[in-house]
Amino acid sequence: MSRLVLACGLLIAAVAGVFAQTGNSGNTKPAGVSPKYIQFSGIVLSHDSLKAVSYASITIVGTTKGSMADGDGFFNFVARAGDSIMFRAIGYKTMYTVIPKDLSTSKYSWIQLMREDTIYLNETVIRPWPSKEEIDRFLATGQTDEYSQALANTEKEKLAKLQRTMPIDGRESQRTMMNYEAAKYYYLGQAPPIRVLDPLAWSSFFRTWKAGGFKQK
Repeated sequence: MSRLVLACGLLIAAVAGVFAQTGNSGNTKPAGVSPKYIQFSGIVLSHDSLKAVSYASITIVGTTKGSMADGDGFFNFVARAGDSIMFRAIGYKTMYTVIPKDLSTSKYSWIQLMREDTIYLNETVIRPWPSKEEIDRFLATGQTDEYSQALANTEKEKLAKLQRTMPIDGRESQRTMMNYEAAKYYYLGQAPPIRVLDPLAWSSFFRTWKAGGFKQK
């Protein structure tokens, strides 16, 4: 009797194992199998007029992979079954779609309809050109005095007086000292020339004197 019970128990366990293996093979994917790659293609159209949305951006969510639609809205690139796809275009809302996981073919086509995105701009007030009277009144409110003051500050006589009386600053003092040192190094090891004894300088002086260059104007 015990042998009969043991044999029935083994038979039931074997049948249950067969059914479990059959159910697993039909409903689940084997471990370690990579997702299926497919050719994802389609067209991007506007929702209301069904016109092509040119150069829309199509990317796989979470990655930098994707493509861009051409001028007629068509796109074509490689994706994987189960990927989430994002569609973006200027002037339209961002749209999403998911490629089915249980595809029986290696190609999948999709028509994406894009909804327009309303953009609100800040208020702009357009005013007409001012009249001649308004321009004259604007110029009369101190603008003419400032312009006259600017002209007075740039007179040649005033600038020349400032050049003669204003002391030099640190940068100009350094430049003068550097020029003096450079002249010393130029005649290093020899006596510097004396312009009073230079015959060419005397000749130039006499020519200028005869031509009347030293007469007071």
